[in-house]
Amino acid sequence: MPRIPESVAPHVQAASEAAGSDIHPFWRCDSEGTAEEGMYQLATELDVENAEQWLGLLPAGYRIVHSIFLWEQSRAGGGFVTGTDNAGAACVEAAASSYESMDMREEAAALRAMLAQRMHTPHDHARVQAAYDAVPNPYRDDWDRIPTLVRRLCEQAEVLLEVASPARHMGAGVGTDAGNHPGWLLGEAVAPAAQRRGPPAGRPDGRVGAVR
Repeated sequence: MPRIPESVAPHVQAASEAAGSDIHPFWRCDSEGTAEEGMYQLATELDVENAEQWLGLLPAGYRIVHSIFLWEQSRAGGGFVTGTDNAGAACVEAAASSYESMDMREEAAALRAMLAQRMHTPHDHARVQAAYDAVPNPYRDDWDRIPTLVRRLCEQAEVLLEVASPARHMGAGVGTDAGNHPGWLLGEAVAPAAQRRGPPAGRPDGRVGAVR
C-alpha cells in the first residue's frame, strides 16, 4: 500500500481535516469538492520557510500543489496584475511549469504570455488580461481548469503524492486497482459543478478555498 512521506504526513492530515474529509488522505475521498478544498489547504500547509528545499525532497506532486494553488489563490483574490504582484513572477512561472508537467500546456503558455505582457505594461490590467486570453486555452475558465487539475492529481496520487511501501507489489501501478480510486474518478455520475460546490469559503470569485 502506498504511503505518505513521513515529513509531510502531519501537513496532509491537517489539510484533510481542514477540508472536512472523512478519509485520510483527502485525495482518496468520494467528493470532488472536498478533494479540491484539500488541495488548497495543502498548498497553505506546505508554504513554510525554505519550502523549495523541503519540497525538493518530496514526491513531485507536493511542489505542483504548492506552486499552482498558491498562485490560484492570489489570482482569485487580485486578478492577474495584483495577483502577480502579491505572489511574485517567480510563483507564476513555477505554476506555469507545474501546469505543463500536468499536461495542461495551454494554461502554461497563457500564463507565460501574461507574464511577458506584464513586463511591458505592468499597470495596464486590460492588456495583461488580454495577453492571457489571446492564447487558445481550454482551461481558461477556472471551473474547467481547477477540477481537471484536481482530478489528475488524485488519479496519479500514488506517483505524485505517495511513495511505495516496502511490501507493495511492484506491478500495481496507478489506475490498475479500481478499489483504490473514489467513484468520481472512475466515471460515476456527479452533480454539475454549480450543484456539487457548496457556498463560497471566503474567496471573492465564489470558488472553494479561502484566500489567505
